[in-house]
Amino acid sequence: MKKHGFYRRNGRVPHSRLVRSLISRSAGLRIRLGKPLAVSLALLSVGIFHARGISLLSLVQQAAVLSAALAMPEAGLGQIQERYQDALSLPEEVVSPPSAGAPSSSAPFIQPLPTDFTIDLPPDAPLEEGEISSQGSEAPGESDEVLASSEPEPSISLSAPGSDLSPVYKITGNPMANRYIPPENRGTILSQTFDAPESPIYIQFGQGKIKNSTSLTNAQAEEVLDVPCSIGVDDLSQPTVLIYHTHATEAYEPFDSEYFDKTYNWRSDDNDKNMVAVGTALAQKLEQAGIGVVHIEEQHDNPSYNGAYDKSAQAIREALEQYPTIQVILDIHRDAIQRDPDTIVKAVADIEGRKAAQLMIIAGCDDNGSLGMPQWKENFRFSAALQDILETMYPGLCRPVFFCYRKYNMDLCPNGALIEIGSHGNTLEEAQYTAELLGNALIVLLQGQI
Repeated sequence: MKKHGFYRRNGRVPHSRLVRSLISRSAGLRIRLGKPLAVSLALLSVGIFHARGISLLSLVQQAAVLSAALAMPEAGLGQIQERYQDALSLPEEVVSPPSAGAPSSSAPFIQPLPTDFTIDLPPDAPLEEGEISSQGSEAPGESDEVLASSEPEPSISLSAPGSDLSPVYKITGNPMANRYIPPENRGTILSQTFDAPESPIYIQFGQGKIKNSTSLTNAQAEEVLDVPCSIGVDDLSQPTVLIYHTHATEAYEPFDSEYFDKTYNWRSDDNDKNMVAVGTALAQKLEQAGIGVVHIEEQHDNPSYNGAYDKSAQAIREALEQYPTIQVILDIHRDAIQRDPDTIVKAVADIEGRKAAQLMIIAGCDDNGSLGMPQWKENFRFSAALQDILETMYPGLCRPVFFCYRKYNMDLCPNGALIEIGSHGNTLEEAQYTAELLGNALIVLLQGQI
């Protein structure tokens, strides 16, 4: 061991140098001694190293790489070195065993992401909001329309274990900007800051813009907005804002990268990684300003999308019964913007030197009464006023308000909106930053109502 520079005065071995050396020597061992004997020697080495007090957790992670290398032809050694390059390039300092109950932060932890969600859509079924926002070769700025229908929802079911999809891995320790993705699974992520193109369907309201996708003329819509937004707030410290997630398991890209893994499904049932984490960032910002918040963390879309809006509506009714002071209801989602099967879009804005996920507010219209939303005008005014404040404080953060014939539980509150924060090309960190900015604007709006 001393001969090869592995021994140190404190009796420990630098793991990364050890594993690199073992891998480089494993091919020669296998040729000279045969694979069974080479494997046996490797395992014996593991036992010796553990007896010397080396961190077993770190050693096992890297020994797995060695084991795979021993089972591969020589040409495969280069591939596994490339795949786990960062794992083999850990700092040379000693890695000590973590204390009981305390996770180690000195080495990345690799865990499989869930790949057990499959989408089973009938050929002619309408798309649920947030699944595909744009396809084909639409001009920039016109691709931000949500292809949506509240009824019927698409049928989504869980597939049995052993899916044909290749496993996707996320490293949750030190962030890696570029993880290895096989070339055949790579797709391109385009970064785009959406704005309204020159078109008569867009309405300017203050600093914000509204995409009028209704049968109302712009003049009729503007007439509705001539009446100011009014929220009946008496005491902001009482429960005032309700945050919920009809599609809580929507998730984001694991890394800020220029390409994505086409086998990844952008779903997670871990509330630290999905829309609940975004809602938490918003709730914390409001609570810091003394505004009472009720945050529903239930996953209404798990295990199935079917009936998710009915489930979230029931949760809203129960919350309103328990907290009658609630005045604002926000359904926080993320969008999905896809040009083609190989290209997705990151909706991004530069806000104060940081990447933020662009957001889009959806406001429902019910001018003929067919959707059962008698308070749609109040919802529309709330959405327009919130966007005006957002664009005044953070120019470029918002895509135009989508004013359309959609319901999305907006019938349950006069100041309700569905808000898409980013797309599946964004990262969770970008979405959480946007949630904080949204909270700042909502604080201004609510405090102005007192």
